[in-house]
Amino acid sequence: TSIEIPSGVTSIGDDAFYSCSSLTSVYISDIAAWCAIDFDSSTSNPLSYARNLYLNGELVTELVIPDEVTGIGEYAFYNCSSLTSIEIPSGATSIGWSAFSGCSSLTSIEIPSGVTSIGDRAFYSCSCLTTVTFGENSQLTSIGSSAFYGCSRLTSIEIPSGVTSIGSSAFAYCSSLMSVTFGENSQLTTIGEYAFYNCSSLTSIEIPSGVTSIGDWAFYECSSLTSIEIPSGVTSIGEYAFRGCTALINIGVHEENIIYTSDDGNLYNKDKTILIQYATGKTAKTFSIPDGVTTIASYAFANCSSLTSIEIPSSVTSIGSSAFRGCSSLTSIEIPNRVTSIGDWAFYYCNNLTTVYYGGTSGKWAYISIESGNSYLESATRYYYSATEPELNADGTGYIGNYWRYVNGVPTPWEKGIGLKA
Repeated sequence: TSIEIPSGVTSIGDDAFYSCSSLTSVYISDIAAWCAIDFDSSTSNPLSYARNLYLNGELVTELVIPDEVTGIGEYAFYNCSSLTSIEIPSGATSIGWSAFSGCSSLTSIEIPSGVTSIGDRAFYSCSCLTTVTFGENSQLTSIGSSAFYGCSRLTSIEIPSGVTSIGSSAFAYCSSLMSVTFGENSQLTTIGEYAFYNCSSLTSIEIPSGVTSIGDWAFYECSSLTSIEIPSGVTSIGEYAFRGCTALINIGVHEENIIYTSDDGNLYNKDKTILIQYATGKTAKTFSIPDGVTTIASYAFANCSSLTSIEIPSSVTSIGSSAFRGCSSLTSIEIPNRVTSIGDWAFYYCNNLTTVYYGGTSGKWAYISIESGNSYLESATRYYYSATEPELNADGTGYIGNYWRYVNGVPTPWEKGIGLKA
């Protein structure tokens, strides 16, 4: 149930305490020596199970790390749930991988100005952490992957100006995070994939002007985010970067950006041949995709629950996977005859889709590559375009098949008789 680690121990091998689930206490006599131990993995550290650290017989809750410590080693306080506060010495320059991961009682932390890097998972799942501050003139340059993942009570953070990269999932599942700001003259260039994944309380973020890359899923499910501006230097926006941002009504792009542009708050590539992301927080019931667009990107309209009708221009040739996924109010859609491919799940959960107006013939429809998960599209009543009145059936009571034409610019079925299911 307990173990004492002598101060002379310098390394503990991989999985040394694996499955020691009855451990409740770890006893040490020198905190500086403990910080210097080379732990091969999380289960090299007995705290991964014990959770309670005793220094000279006293339970450690408010930890003051000695001045001679210049770095907090990997896994040093992994799962140490007895810790409520930590004072890191001013001479420290690094915080290692998973150093404080799982310290579920830790409420605040000040990162000294000399720290240049915060390792991957350093404060992972510190679920009571509400405040993170950085020393004056912070030298921090990088925030590692999943560094603050799951810090669900963290409400705001100001990232020092010297930080150049935010690692993947760095602030993922920080569900109370409302404000992210950056120091003056921020040097940030990279926002990693999943960086702010599921930060559901985030209402605004001003991306620094030097950013060049926004990773896949970077702002996924930031469901309170209403507006975002893409700086002029951004050359790469990853897939699904703004998917699930259900309050987003504007994606702005700096006019000098050479890769991307914005039209009516929606995101396109510069020449507007690809519609990358419709601002899903808009409440409009109808939308006409601009002429010249050839590709509707994956998830472009996902979960746009207010849209009942979408007009796709004749220039479109490709509809990406899950492009209209979850458009639960969509009742009709016009698909031009140039479309050659419809990705998987493109119309998944479009459970009110009843009418498809196709710009070509039934024969041409058969040659469209329609991937799996599009049952709502395929089961809807399908009409084929005919500018002139279609051929009547033998008794003259209806048409041979279902057809449509434009009436005052609106797709309208030919109505003589009762159309047959396509």
